[in-house]
Amino acid sequence: MLQKFNIAVLTSLFVMLNSSITKSQEIGGFIAIGPAFFPGFEGSKNYKAGPIVVGRIQLREYYFEAEGTSAKANILPRRFFSLGNKLSIQAGPVFNYRFSRNIVESNPVKKFRNEKGVIELGGFVTVQVKGVLREGDALAGQVKIIGDVSGIHGGQLITLRGSYNISVGQSWGMIFSADSTYVTEKYVDTYFSIDIDNADRSGLAVYNANKGVKDISFDFSLQYKTTNRWGILTYLRASRLLGSIANSPIVKSEGSPNQFIGGIAVSYSF
Repeated sequence: MLQKFNIAVLTSLFVMLNSSITKSQEIGGFIAIGPAFFPGFEGSKNYKAGPIVVGRIQLREYYFEAEGTSAKANILPRRFFSLGNKLSIQAGPVFNYRFSRNIVESNPVKKFRNEKGVIELGGFVTVQVKGVLREGDALAGQVKIIGDVSGIHGGQLITLRGSYNISVGQSWGMIFSADSTYVTEKYVDTYFSIDIDNADRSGLAVYNANKGVKDISFDFSLQYKTTNRWGILTYLRASRLLGSIANSPIVKSEGSPNQFIGGIAVSYSF
């Protein structure tokens, strides 16, 4: 299953360094494309390489962001809540498509009964404060809730995220962030529990995972603007699966609780 980048990290980094572009015109945005590496599925120890495509289009305070199979949009007008240019709130819908794990190769998980892809919908709220320690920085907190609407896993995921953005001069920008996700019983039953049928198919032991905090993750992103329009983005994410999820045979025997995602992309603003 294709692991996704943290769209909030990449887009926040770009917007921070390109604020002059979005302020000087009503409609703006960017697109970034490049190679990436990621686990074959959540909990896998095997990695794959593939392309990463991230984009954003913005009309004043409203925007739409897309990365791979995930997307979100801010539909909250600035007049709803803002405190000058220092404090702002963003909120809107979130979409995510979760790939089936049956596409993985050479793993007992591939032998599980047919597992379909999942459509997940939800929403997010972000609170951002600018100029916390110095001019050109920003501190943000976000809550995101998504749930299965396709009837495959039937669960929900709640993610809490905090980030600190800082620009260095006119060309460099960095973001440090951390997040953690709580998942419900139906989600863990689908992706980390093993019933008798899947145990017989795969040769793994029967296992019952419990709902709770799924992971804790840390991200680091760096952007360098080569010109006013072109730039280079780099990204690294390290995650640790926790509790009964990390102890699932899917992870403990056939995978790893340590998960890494990374990549580099060329960006163009418009």
